[in-house]
Amino acid sequence: MSIDPGSTNRPSCRWAVYYADQGITVTSWYVETPDGRYVLADLGDVFRLLTFAHPGRKVALVAGGIEVALALPLAAAGHNAMILLVGLFAAAGVAGGVLLDARHNPRWLRLAGVYRGAEVTLFSTRDMAEFERVRWALIRAMETNRTLSP
Repeated sequence: MSIDPGSTNRPSCRWAVYYADQGITVTSWYVETPDGRYVLADLGDVFRLLTFAHPGRKVALVAGGIEVALALPLAAAGHNAMILLVGLFAAAGVAGGVLLDARHNPRWLRLAGVYRGAEVTLFSTRDMAEFERVRWALIRAMETNRTLSP
């Protein structure tokens, strides 16, 4: 929907706050973060960077699978339960590594843009719901700003 200057449905106020929380404020004119205020008219190429990689987790799961896969046939061939227990103990160590990796290497979400030729981070978080609220607020603000600009 576009705003026609002669329309009676024209909003009475050209300034609106779309989101204000967690150190970011998104209005119809600017985005304000702890790093600065970015005027929407000068903000272009807004993009999101999503990091889903947990490289340590993948390596640990493969290593744990190999350990268990090797321990089972060796224990059966040697009729020795101690080999199986050692394999399971090693797999438990791998599971501990996976949990530590998940704690120290979380998924990270970042909303960035190009402001006057330089890339800036507008918002970053681990919370997908919060990230999407900020992202949609920025989309609405940029559409409104584009529509209201002369």
